[in-house]
Amino acid sequence: MGNGKYRTTTHWAAVQKLATERNGRVEIMVDFILREFSNQLYEAGHLTHFSEPQLQKVFVQDDCNDRFDHYLVLDLTKPVGGLTGVVPIWGQTTCYKGNEVGATESDKTYEIRETLVEALGLRRWLREEGNPFRTVHFTVGPAQYTYSWFETAKKCAFDFSIYPDQALIPDAIFLELEQLVSDTLHIHDRLREAAGTPESQVGRFINSTLQRLHHWFAEGLPNNTIADQQADLLSHIRQKQSRALTRALSDPLDDIPNIKRRAGDLLAGGDTDDIFLIRTLERLTDKKPFLRLAIDALANWNTWSVSNFAIPAGCQELTDYIHHLWCTPDKSRLINRRLLRRIHSDEGVRYAQDTGIPGVTEHTLYHEDHTLQQTQELVKQVTSACLKAGIRTPEELFSRLTGRPGQQLLKASLAYESKNGTTMTPSFFYLEEALAEYYDFVPFARAVLAT
Repeated sequence: MGNGKYRTTTHWAAVQKLATERNGRVEIMVDFILREFSNQLYEAGHLTHFSEPQLQKVFVQDDCNDRFDHYLVLDLTKPVGGLTGVVPIWGQTTCYKGNEVGATESDKTYEIRETLVEALGLRRWLREEGNPFRTVHFTVGPAQYTYSWFETAKKCAFDFSIYPDQALIPDAIFLELEQLVSDTLHIHDRLREAAGTPESQVGRFINSTLQRLHHWFAEGLPNNTIADQQADLLSHIRQKQSRALTRALSDPLDDIPNIKRRAGDLLAGGDTDDIFLIRTLERLTDKKPFLRLAIDALANWNTWSVSNFAIPAGCQELTDYIHHLWCTPDKSRLINRRLLRRIHSDEGVRYAQDTGIPGVTEHTLYHEDHTLQQTQELVKQVTSACLKAGIRTPEELFSRLTGRPGQQLLKASLAYESKNGTTMTPSFFYLEEALAEYYDFVPFARAVLAT
């Protein structure tokens, strides 16, 4: 335990930093794969010249400003599946870290929404321009870690969607990449060496992905007709019903780019007369009751914390105190459990929601009743972490929970969770409310997307 200033966002910033670094390494690997793909096509006589792929290609139009992970231009020497001349390929990469028990993490819906919006928005513009193009999506990580319809959704939005071979081990890929990419000066040589090493998980991913790309090319780089239909529908809405869209959004139009900020301000106690924003906040807090609970607790922290974390009479053992707080029957467990998983550390707690306990997922960890065995294991994990950090008695844990560490940790949790998983949610909710008079919004289940 440190005695310096407690860092309000350290826990979540550290986790985000780890994820960003992991994703960056995967993007470098995919960039290498595209580079090899381009070079191999050139050497086989399919391209007029070798084309170096680009990372983080920006696409800007009047209704979008998106950044695509990959961009590769193929200058064909002869027609391929009806395509001739220059064919740009736009790509995105998504990483799923997975967990020890292989449980589904449903809190990736916001990420795929963003990916689908970007892919179909790009497609609409490129189709309207009439120039050839293709789109591809790379997934690195266990497919079963997310809802099953994610895979189908990507296949319906991109021309080509690549998932890793099920025989590959995602954790091994990420760990190996961490070693390989540490030497950025010779990264291509190291990745090429991995591709020639049979036991390398990174090498196997590189080779299997290259094989799939070449197979796609051999088939004529077929486009996705379902994605085309969706893009054309967006064009139809934009061109034929723009008047209705403008009328629905006319009053708050200038503030639309700031919906996320305005929702956050209102959540923190601000005021507004925007009925769509009020409805958005109601839906947001219904979806995440922790947000409102945390705001109310922080507003009256000194009194609330002392009452909420009170040590039961006769409780002398740290394990019993932790068990009492974890099993609180009311909604305060949403706060208790988040703090208990992290209160032992002033540094980042790496993926605190991943317990490794069968049946305990990110979406059951904080609010549901657990079995006796699950509860015992969860309490054991928290107790062990506290003891290692020098927190040995109920009084020491109470002091930390009610003091600045607990308060700052809750503030950081509120700041993080008001964005994590909801980065696009306020915007979607707001648009749904604004357009409800004009459109029927169909959930994925009714759309039968996964079939």
